[in-house]
Amino acid sequence: MTSSISEFYEGKTVLVYGSTTFPGKVLIEKLLRSCPDINKIYCPIQTSTKKPTLTINHHFSPLDTFAEIYATKLFDRVRRNNA
Repeated sequence: MTSSISEFYEGKTVLVYGSTTFPGKVLIEKLLRSCPDINKIYCPIQTSTKKPTLTINHHFSPLDTFAEIYATKLFDRVRRNNA
């Protein structure tokens, strides 16, 4: 029996905790690029009043934070394929 990642996630909904961390970003990029038939990806992003880090500006809303993540170089191929 052969199976692939894209077949496994076909029609599924995925919840990714830690989506603002490096491994979380890589996982989201891989799912978006390799699993075109995935149903939804949920990425809970906690708002925080912590001091901003280099990559994430925590005073943004969760939607703004995800937009900032999606604009990074990591997602270039995903944006190119979906253009």
